[in-house]
Amino acid sequence: MQNLNKTEKTFFGQPRGLLTLFQTEFWERFSYYGMRAILVYYLYALTTADNAGLGLPKAQAMAIVSIYGALVYLSTIVGGWVADRFAHNLPWWNFNHFGTHRFSNTIWFIFTVRGIILNYLGNRDA
Repeated sequence: MQNLNKTEKTFFGQPRGLLTLFQTEFWERFSYYGMRAILVYYLYALTTADNAGLGLPKAQAMAIVSIYGALVYLSTIVGGWVADRFAHNLPWWNFNHFGTHRFSNTIWFIFTVRGIILNYLGNRDA
C-alpha cells in the first residue's frame, strides 16, 4: 500500500507514531532490566558495606531475581485467565462506564496509596 500523502513526516520510512512506540517500549525494557540488575546487587551486597544490602548469598539472590522475572511474565497468563473466566461477568468490571476505567483506576489508587503509606511508616525515625 502506497503512502498517498507525500508531505507526511516519517521515521526511517515509517509513520511518526512508530517512533513514539519505539521510544516507549525501549525505555520500559531498559528500566525493567536495569532494575533487575540493581536488585541482584542489592540482594547480595554485604550489610557492612557503604551501600548496604541484604547480604544474601549470590546464588540465592540470582534465584530470587530469576523467580521474579518468571512471575512477571507468568502473571499475565493468570490475569488473562481470571479476566476471561470470572471478571467479565461482574457488573463493576465495565471498563467503558461513562468512558472511564473505574475499576482499574480504583485498584491502581489503592495499591499506590498503600505503597506510599507503607513506605512512610517504614522510613520513620524510631
